[in-house]
Amino acid sequence: MKRLNLLKRYKKCNCLFNERGVSLLEVITASGLMLGAFLSASVFFSATNKTSIKVFDDIQSTISLYGGSKILQEDFFNAIPTFNFFCLLDDSNQSFFDWNENDTDGTRSLTLTTPTSAGSYSAKSLYLLVIDWSTRVDAYPLGKIPLGAEWPYKVVGSAVTYKGINHPEIHPNNNLGDASKFPSTPWVKDAIVLLSTGISYKDQEYECSPGNKTALYRPLRFLGYINGSNPLNVSTLTPLYESLYNDLRLDFITRYKIEGVTGEPIAIVGEKDFFDHIVVEPGKSLESYVEKVYLVRYRIQANVDYKTGGKLLRSRLACAGTSTTTANCQFEKESTLIDNVNSITFFRTVRTPSISYSISVFKR
Repeated sequence: MKRLNLLKRYKKCNCLFNERGVSLLEVITASGLMLGAFLSASVFFSATNKTSIKVFDDIQSTISLYGGSKILQEDFFNAIPTFNFFCLLDDSNQSFFDWNENDTDGTRSLTLTTPTSAGSYSAKSLYLLVIDWSTRVDAYPLGKIPLGAEWPYKVVGSAVTYKGINHPEIHPNNNLGDASKFPSTPWVKDAIVLLSTGISYKDQEYECSPGNKTALYRPLRFLGYINGSNPLNVSTLTPLYESLYNDLRLDFITRYKIEGVTGEPIAIVGEKDFFDHIVVEPGKSLESYVEKVYLVRYRIQANVDYKTGGKLLRSRLACAGTSTTTANCQFEKESTLIDNVNSITFFRTVRTPSISYSISVFKR
């Protein structure tokens, strides 16, 4: 009986039951509150997502800059042979690789700029000749070393015949192509090799910049390529400069007008020319070397959306084939060092053989 009375009392006060249902105003109010909460959450998550994307892009840019900078610095450190050897004009039409310790004021700068056409390349490139120091092997010309050493000549009585750096008649038991005896030999198939001396000669007609002759000290050098299928049987090098590029005058590196030597400028068009023209100077080192090198190119390629800059690309020259007259060389597939690059400027002082750079990167 008490339970029935309690139930009647609750129904009378309408405390738990509403027989009228939900009004339209209440539905609209509840929907508005839900929509407001949803929009607030959407704005929050959208802002958080954008922030996350920007932070991720910043991290990626930092990693790209750090990694690319490390490779650049390593190439610069090992690019000593490039100076006073390669002919590359800078932004002021001067020889970028001039090196003169007595020039305290001279400066050079070379700027690569991202083009405004998607996929196209910068008008200028930077080329470096990078040494693999671990492959250096001593080489000596006739008459410049103790009696009895003939490399790379063959001497029979009074007859002197040039045979080649790796000719079996010269040193049959010490072949440079034998990796078991020379683990880090430069004499490997398709390698680009540099012959150089420890002596610098005063070149009186150094003229990389047209009409601007100067006198600079240059070590005698020859750049070649091991073009044989079997390096054990290769004794001579193919001149690399026979492959020319528009913005790099490789032909320039062969001409030397050495002070005190009369006649026309010396043309080092083969390794025999290199050894034949080493001039003995009292008190100076008589050493000469053969070592493996890499010809490296840097340039910028515009992104598909060029307004975001371009990619700084690095590639090495690769040679293949057995031609004895012209090296079959082309640049390998390029790798991206730094992305979203607007421009990069390489600069240096003539007094030192070093390169610095500044880079402008697109910011989102």
